[in-house]
Amino acid sequence: MNGIDPDRLADHRRSEAVAGWPLLRSCPNTLAVKAIRYLDRLTPDQAARLGDDWTAFEAELAAAKEPLSDLRPVIERYPALATYNADRASLGDRRGVATLPVKVIAGVRRDPSFETFEKLASSLRWPEGALRLHPPVVSELDGIVPAPPRRIRKEIAHTLKQRFGASEERSSSDMSRFVGSHGGRPVAVDVLFAGGGAMSMHQLGYWVWVRGADGKTTRVAGYESIWMLPAQWDYVTEENLGRSCALLADLTEVIDDLYAR
Repeated sequence: MNGIDPDRLADHRRSEAVAGWPLLRSCPNTLAVKAIRYLDRLTPDQAARLGDDWTAFEAELAAAKEPLSDLRPVIERYPALATYNADRASLGDRRGVATLPVKVIAGVRRDPSFETFEKLASSLRWPEGALRLHPPVVSELDGIVPAPPRRIRKEIAHTLKQRFGASEERSSSDMSRFVGSHGGRPVAVDVLFAGGGAMSMHQLGYWVWVRGADGKTTRVAGYESIWMLPAQWDYVTEENLGRSCALLADLTEVIDDLYAR
C-alpha cells in the first residue's frame, strides 16, 4: 500500500498471522472468509514465507520507475504470494452459508420450498463443508439475517461519532463521509452504501482518508486491501451489526496508525 512504511506493514502482517488474522477474520466480507479459509491451512513457516513474499513484492513495485499495468508476472516471481493469489481467484465451488452474500442467503430462505439449510445444501448439491459457520461474523444459522440498510447507516454514524467525534456529510443518497479525528490527526471514512434492487449483493464499500508523515491527505482503500481483497462488505447481519460497525472504527484506526509516523 502506497504511503505506508514497508517495515511497519510487514510487522502488521506478521503479528496478524501469528494471532490467526483476527482483523481479517472479523470482516463481514465473503471474500475475506474465503481468504481466511486458505490462510488457516498454512503452517507457521508457510505463513512466514507468505509475509516475506509480500514484503519483497511490494518492494519491487515501489522500485519500479512506472506503475505496472499488469501485476500478475510480478506476483508469479513470489511462490507463496502466487499460491495465495491463485486460491483467491479460484473459480472452484465454494458455495456455503458463510461464503455467499447474506442477501443471497436471505433470498433463498424466502423461497417457499426452503425447509432447512441441510435440505437446501443437499438439493443444490453444495460442496462438503457448506454449512460451516465463520465466527465471529456468523456463529449460528438463525443469525443469517441481513441488517436493514437504514440501520447499518445509523449504527455506523453512531459508532464513528463515538469513536472519532465524526460528523456525517452526505454527498448523495448512497454516499456519506464521516469526518473526525484520531490520535490528534484528522481522519475521515467514505462509505458507499449499496443501492436497492436484487442485483446489489454488496451492502457497503469503504475508504479511509488519512494524513501521512508528509502532511498530505490521502484516500486509501479499506483494510482488506492489505490482503489483496476489496473492502466490500456483504455479510452485515442483524446479529453482527454492532460488532461490524465497531470493527469499521477499529480498521480505520489501524489504517491511520500504519500511515502515521
